[in-house]
Amino acid sequence: MNPFTRFIRAQSNDKIPANVLAFVDHWDRLEALVINTYRQNHADEETEGVYADLRAWLQKHYPALAPALAPYWRNAREGDALPASDPFERLFAPESAWAFVGTRAYMQALPPAREAINTYLLTLA
Repeated sequence: MNPFTRFIRAQSNDKIPANVLAFVDHWDRLEALVINTYRQNHADEETEGVYADLRAWLQKHYPALAPALAPYWRNAREGDALPASDPFERLFAPESAWAFVGTRAYMQALPPAREAINTYLLTLA
């Protein structure tokens, strides 16, 4: 888990709705998977299975949180520009974890998504 996210949760875990906590937990796992797959330059069968499960869960549950997170990712930086599209949707859109292998664009989508999560959590605290 991102250290700042962990800090926010520790300060206000009882104020954060269960669906938001579940989303953050799933997102943390996806973020780690994207980073590890990119760094290892490989996605094995186990990684593909984990990604398929995370992707299905996120596709099902993200629409409920998308309106709350949108104002924050829209104002976050992705490289040296504002995101052109929803970084959350971009990161669970690929059908395979192999998409993350060697694709820097997915790594660049992680910071605005994380910033959106952290900023949103602060509003709940």
